[in-house]
Amino acid sequence: MRNQADRGVSVAIAHHPLRALAAVAALAAVVALAVVGLGCGVESPDDASAEADAIRFGRCAPGAHRCSGLQPQTCSARGIWQNAGAACPFVCSAGVCAGVCTPGARRCNGVQPQTCDAAGTWQNAGAACPFQCTVGVCSGVCTPGAIQCNGTQPQACDASGTWQNAGAPCPVVCLAGVCTGT
Repeated sequence: MRNQADRGVSVAIAHHPLRALAAVAALAAVVALAVVGLGCGVESPDDASAEADAIRFGRCAPGAHRCSGLQPQTCSARGIWQNAGAACPFVCSAGVCAGVCTPGARRCNGVQPQTCDAAGTWQNAGAACPFQCTVGVCSGVCTPGAIQCNGTQPQACDASGTWQNAGAPCPVVCLAGVCTGT
C-alpha cells in the first residue's frame, strides 16, 4: 500500500510541480506556527520584547534569589533578574548580603594575624606574633614599650617594633634600659 502512495505522490509532483511546491510551502507554514505555539524556541518576527522572551524561555523562576558579583538579585514575576537593593559591602551569598570582611583581607587582632575567608569571616592565620602584628603580618624585633641596653646606650622599642636610642649613653652603667651608678 505504501509503495502505491509513494508512486502517487511522485506522479503528482511530476505532473503538477507548482501545485506540489505550493503544498510544501503551506505545510511548512503550518509546522512553523505549531512550533511557535508550543513555545519551542522559534521567535516570531513580531515578538522582539526581551520580557516576552524571558517569560517564554524561563530565564529564572519568579521569586528566586542569586548574586551577580556583590549585587543581590531577585527574579521578577516576569522571569527577569532584577537588582534587589544596594550591592553588598563584603560578600553576597544566595542573593543575601553576608560576612563582616572582604575575602582575602588581612588584619591583626592584638598580635594575632587574621585573614578573611570566602564566607567573610575573620580566621586566625598561624600563631600569634612574638613582637608586633602589622596589617595581618608579623613584624618588628621587639615589643612596643619594652626597654633594654645596648652597651651603655638605653633603648626603647617604638610602636613599629624597632629599637630606638633613648637619650644619651649612660656615663657608668646601663642596666635593663636604665642608667645606674655615679
